Amino acid sequence: EATGLDLVEFVGLGFALYAQRATWTPGAEMYVRAAFDTALSREKVDRFLSLTSHTAEEFKEKFSGSSGSWAFRPFEERPILRLGDDLLVLDEGFMVERVLSGLYWLVHDHEAAAHGDRARHLWTMAYGEMIEAMALESLRTIAPPLLGGGSTLVTEGDFASAFPGRRCDAGIDFGEFYCLFEIVSGQVSTKTRVEGSFEAFQKDTERLVLDKVDQLSQTANSILANPSKIPGLSHLPGRRIVPVLVNLGTYPVNPLTMRYLSEEMQVRAYLQDPRITPLCVIDIGELEILEAL
Repeated sequence: EATGLDLVEFVGLGFALYAQRATWTPGAEMYVRAAFDTALSREKVDRFLSLTSHTAEEFKEKFSGSSGSWAFRPFEERPILRLGDDLLVLDEGFMVERVLSGLYWLVHDHEAAAHGDRARHLWTMAYGEMIEAMALESLRTIAPPLLGGGSTLVTEGDFASAFPGRRCDAGIDFGEFYCLFEIVSGQVSTKTRVEGSFEAFQKDTERLVLDKVDQLSQTANSILANPSKIPGLSHLPGRRIVPVLVNLGTYPVNPLTMRYLSEEMQVRAYLQDPRITPLCVIDIGELEILEAL
């Protein structure tokens, strides 16, 4: 409904253009004809291009209102340059993101335009729940099975039954280590990502990370104080708790942001017990790597 195309059609056209760009070699033709070889109708191709491409004049208009060294958003939204009947994929990464994770924004904008702000908000909530459910499914796969049956996975509901206060999303007993997981799916603001505003970054960090770390910290402290309330965890001598934040959004993870987080956690006394290892922040790709292992 949001694109006017079937999901397979939209993704397929995107990867057809991505493949041409990814396999390009010096001396070969850089451009693709707008009516490129496909079984789909020209009407559907034009619909796809209306959502993924701009002319040079349209790019000029979009960038005229932009400022800052990182204002690449028009290229992210439309990674294809349309020059008459020729197409040029400007960035392979932006192309992949537009036809995969970019689907979120296509539906987001469509819901707002067609059904209003409440519908847009409901879509945002539903999307967050969907990808959190996907992450929890990966955690269920990762959790080692118990001999004789049973699971080493503890859910948020299990923690709620055992402890008062805030709880994290899941815990997994790996024997030597007990891992706690909190899943966050929010996106950093445009002021952070494009304009580089430190004040906006602080607010995003509070909302997307530190608030979630508080849940990890409270759960870890509850377990350390009374481990017998968790099945199969009657004692913790020599064992350590590993807090893991699964970042499904766009929060940047690098030495600078991790140092800032560490300083803030020390001020707030989050995860400071010596039996708790430093915070791990991973993305959905890294979670899937762990599942594959």
